[in-house]
Amino acid sequence: MLKSPAALEQLLRTDADRITQMAGGPPCPLFRPHAGWRGGQMYAGLDRAGYRLAGWSFAMWDWNWWRASRPEKLASRLAVRASDGDIVVMHDGHHEHPRADRVRTVTATSELIPLLKKRGFRFARLCSAASGGDAAAAPAY
Repeated sequence: MLKSPAALEQLLRTDADRITQMAGGPPCPLFRPHAGWRGGQMYAGLDRAGYRLAGWSFAMWDWNWWRASRPEKLASRLAVRASDGDIVVMHDGHHEHPRADRVRTVTATSELIPLLKKRGFRFARLCSAASGGDAAAAPAY
């Protein structure tokens, strides 16, 4: 949020080049700012780099500093609240601890997907929506 449009554009291009080298293809041109922070400078930088901002509809509230979360409660709580086009943020570790335990997120996901499918939801990659893919199957952002 604090970078100039040119600095954000350069950062995104540099990171995209690295991802392309490592993954064998370019990344999805979407950007999710940390904690949802945004501002005019950011939007200008995203525009210069050819990226779009991707926010979210729900956070799973899957983190708590004082007690461990229960994946089945996270999944059931979200499954009843979700609506068409929602984007869900699920934390799968910690940026300072790359080997953090991800079991609860994997478990919550494995419980959430069948619950949403039972309600008639379909899933798509965000890049499908960003690039004009099947809009009916792709979540809005």
